[in-house]
Amino acid sequence: MNRGRLLTLPVEILHTVGDYLTPTTALRSLSLTDKTLNEVYTPKLYESLCLYDRRTAQLCVATLAQTPALTSRGRDLPSYVHSLRIEVEDEDDEKLVDDDQILSMRQLEDAASRMTRLRHFSFHIIVPFTSSLCACLFRTAATTLRSFDVETSSKALDNGDVLLQCSPTCPALVDIRLDLRSYASPRFLSFFHQLVSTHAPQLRTLVIRHWHSEEFYEVLHDVSRFPQLARLEFDVYALDRDGLLDAPELRTLVIYGHHFLTTAPDLMDAVEELTEDQQYSLTGNRGSIHLSPHAFPRLEELHCTRGLLPLFLPPGGGMKRPIRKVMVDSATYWEQGIDCNFALVPQWTAVRRALSYLPNSGVPVQELGITTDNVDLKVFAGEGGLYLKTVEKLVIVSSEDLTEDDAFPDLADALFSQMPHLHTFIISNGVMEQEVKSLVFYVGHDFPLQLKLLKSWGARAPSLRTVSFRNGHIWTKCEHGWTLDIVPVPRRPPRNNGDALM
Repeated sequence: MNRGRLLTLPVEILHTVGDYLTPTTALRSLSLTDKTLNEVYTPKLYESLCLYDRRTAQLCVATLAQTPALTSRGRDLPSYVHSLRIEVEDEDDEKLVDDDQILSMRQLEDAASRMTRLRHFSFHIIVPFTSSLCACLFRTAATTLRSFDVETSSKALDNGDVLLQCSPTCPALVDIRLDLRSYASPRFLSFFHQLVSTHAPQLRTLVIRHWHSEEFYEVLHDVSRFPQLARLEFDVYALDRDGLLDAPELRTLVIYGHHFLTTAPDLMDAVEELTEDQQYSLTGNRGSIHLSPHAFPRLEELHCTRGLLPLFLPPGGGMKRPIRKVMVDSATYWEQGIDCNFALVPQWTAVRRALSYLPNSGVPVQELGITTDNVDLKVFAGEGGLYLKTVEKLVIVSSEDLTEDDAFPDLADALFSQMPHLHTFIISNGVMEQEVKSLVFYVGHDFPLQLKLLKSWGARAPSLRTVSFRNGHIWTKCEHGWTLDIVPVPRRPPRNNGDALM
């Protein structure tokens, strides 16, 4: 179609055409061919902004900060923005913020004060998230904002008075994620407490983490009920208090923290089997942790240190939570090849004891991930009969090379025969690579050997479709056999710091 015929199409059709133009450079090129197309497609170019490098972020923010009088055709560019994500990694996290970066933050505040249609805001950068920027966002986009996601490891949030006059009510806000790695001012903590408390009835996702203040978690106990919350992530420090929040619709729970911050390894059996109307309690070296037997009745996905499994999967005849996915001791991070800086790898004996609670789930466990110093594959297969037979995805993170085990070539006989539904099997060398980046498992460099193993496993594991022997290398079974893809490995967790446990 030539340009003349394209211009005869209704604007609605042109917008539909723009939806199919990827990457953004194609849409930008089309917008430069004609004044009419420029009018149609410029708003779409600024609708969703994802900034992943410092220079691009500075240039884009500088453009957005321009007043309409200085832009082409007098456009107010920030008013077009529906989604803004700034995620810039600094090679040196200790680097001081320079004048250019401060100027960019001031410009970002100017731009945010005109983002009247903003729905999603995500800020992952070392530059301080200022109280002024926070106030600008919630004053300007209060009626449209749906998600608010901030992660910063920079210096203290400023202690300005601007938040004292800011009491936002956001009817569309359903997602709050806040991860602070440095001191936050009391006024900001008070503002955040009010923000969560006010919107608790409508929140569906809540992520709160703060390395330097246990008071940050007060909101989890001061707000009595989160009726629609489906995903909750918090630090293990929040478990120091009696009981947890009431979230009857919660589906995913992620608790960060090292095992020694929760329960001692030899106290995992200290779960009291109480009557239906009483609480379950788990006693460890940080005191007692309590959980009502009626808490989280719809919980399906649990990420936590192994010491907490007995609390959510207790023995006895009480309510059985329908937990289908269990990721223990940072297995989710290692599965993606992300360096967790995890110095204390759990011993296999402790992991075995924790896994014995899996049959207490109200439904079959379908996804399982573990982190351990080593795995005895024969023992794992023999003791896991009660839960392995339903597992469809298995992730094993080991600090020792389990591929050197004599039983590894016969894995189909030792393990896969117990798992008729297994379609994804991942073993991660992430713990080894944490020490020396070039270290991989024995079979990690030998692709012909990997292919030979996959073919030999086929008869006993007919459902197997995805296998990984090392981070970033994925084997996929297709119609003509197995194919290998090498995929980028994330450099860090997408939202949370590296020493967290999932």
